[in-house]
Amino acid sequence: MSLAPLGLLLGFWVTLGALAELIDRARFFRTDLATSLRRLVGLPRTAWATALAHFGLGVTLIGIVSTSAWQTELVTTMKPGRA
Repeated sequence: MSLAPLGLLLGFWVTLGALAELIDRARFFRTDLATSLRRLVGLPRTAWATALAHFGLGVTLIGIVSTSAWQTELVTTMKPGRA
């Protein structure tokens, strides 16, 4: 049984959670767009750093799981002089 779907789910969850945190802090869909964008730009650097770190962790996790789960490996034996 492969745990790849679980790993991908976790990666997407972390990635989308980081974006959702920024959207929630900027109050998108609860106020007008100009105010939301102003709030987004005005967020403290720590909020941006946290979101960026979590987003990066999620992308890394997705990459690791994808590479590990769906790589193909060919192991052969060769005799001297064969290319």
